[in-house]
Amino acid sequence: IALQEETNRMSANALAIVFAPCILRCPDTTDPLQIVQDISKTTTCVELIVVEQMNKYRACLTDINSLEFAENKAKSRLSLIHRSVPQETFHQFGSLIGAIAPYSCDSLATSRQWVFDCISCLLCIQGQPMNLGSVEEELRCLHEELTAAPDPEALFQASSKMARVVSKYFPPEQATAFIEATVESMLSASPTCATAAGLWMKVILKECGDAMLDKAKENAELLENLYSTTITYFSSSWEWIRAVAANLA
Repeated sequence: IALQEETNRMSANALAIVFAPCILRCPDTTDPLQIVQDISKTTTCVELIVVEQMNKYRACLTDINSLEFAENKAKSRLSLIHRSVPQETFHQFGSLIGAIAPYSCDSLATSRQWVFDCISCLLCIQGQPMNLGSVEEELRCLHEELTAAPDPEALFQASSKMARVVSKYFPPEQATAFIEATVESMLSASPTCATAAGLWMKVILKECGDAMLDKAKENAELLENLYSTTITYFSSSWEWIRAVAANLA
């Protein structure tokens, strides 16, 4: 009966529940020998059911152990394959980060939410050949800080934390594109966002500076040109403001 559990109307567990009380129940007879014989038979039935169930459990445990062994072996093989395959990066990661990161300190919470979502997606794309690990948990914490920051100082702190997270996956060869996009955003953004752009540039260059040494000369020339452009831009803007003020007067 226990071996046919799949087709029985009662499972082995249910049968055991039926038979077990019979071991302790005294039949309606005064013959002591008959009582002993009935207990022996009932006990044997329960014992057989229990033994068959234990055999099934042992077989299941064997299958589980086999599956765990196969899973570990597959993980090891995948890890070896992963390490042997050349890793490719997302070639527009640096420029896109530079374009949107300054707006992580925008005055509108909806804009900050948009920036957070975009950077999270970019990290997922950039981190595909890697293991993001604890980054997802860090991002969840930063999401609340970034969207619910009570003042600009708290925004700057949350934005700097996100910049440090991004720096872990930042490809050094994209430093030039990042700097260009960041400065372009800085020139067209609000003062708060412009400050955020400077923070991001500082964090990325600091965290990834050692890996950028090969392009140090190129980046230095770029920064010098961008500095000159920035000074010229603000000087011309100031002259325009003075001219407008003079006309109004």
